[in-house]
Amino acid sequence: IEEKLPILIDSIFDEESGSRKKRLERAESLSTLLISRKNTNQEYMNKIINFAIDSINNGEIIYICALIIALSKHLEQDKAVLIFQQLESIARTETHSTELNSVLHTMKKLMKLYSIDAYDFVLDILNGKIKYFDGLPVYTVQDPNTMIFLFVAKYVHQFPQKSGEICSKLIEFVPNISYVLLPSILEPLEAGISHNVISSQNLVQLSSFVLD
Repeated sequence: IEEKLPILIDSIFDEESGSRKKRLERAESLSTLLISRKNTNQEYMNKIINFAIDSINNGEIIYICALIIALSKHLEQDKAVLIFQQLESIARTETHSTELNSVLHTMKKLMKLYSIDAYDFVLDILNGKIKYFDGLPVYTVQDPNTMIFLFVAKYVHQFPQKSGEICSKLIEFVPNISYVLLPSILEPLEAGISHNVISSQNLVQLSSFVLD
């Protein structure tokens, strides 16, 4: 396979070598193969990373996210930030739960690995200012598998010093959230408690909401 690697890697850029989905799957397989080796060929990796970046805004987002996750530990900081920003733009306009969950899961991983601060984006999520909510409050979310609160929880863990207002907002939502999603919204609040960013007054309020 060694002598075929350059051809295989170049083929991911060739539209005649398969659909976008097929080429993304091929890129993921090639990146996994390269990463599994003792000495990763950085030139080949950079080609695949550039292919991922060029592909982000062209559809098949679930396959793009799978490729980015495969590459996630092998990015330079500036590339990681660029990918994160492009994914954030998609997350702001995505209206389908499965695709949004995939994007947020990928952003969550990048935020952890590269300490990328997404404060404004987190606040916009909580204020219902992404298209997925169509102007409705975040507590109206109905998807039991939503990644929204896990994404916010990761932010609170990464940037606790900036998470006081975020936790306060989440506490306000608790009385209105569906019973099914109560464990989900408690994830970021547990993170806030563990980092001591929730005031004792808010803790009392949270306890009364949960126990009611």
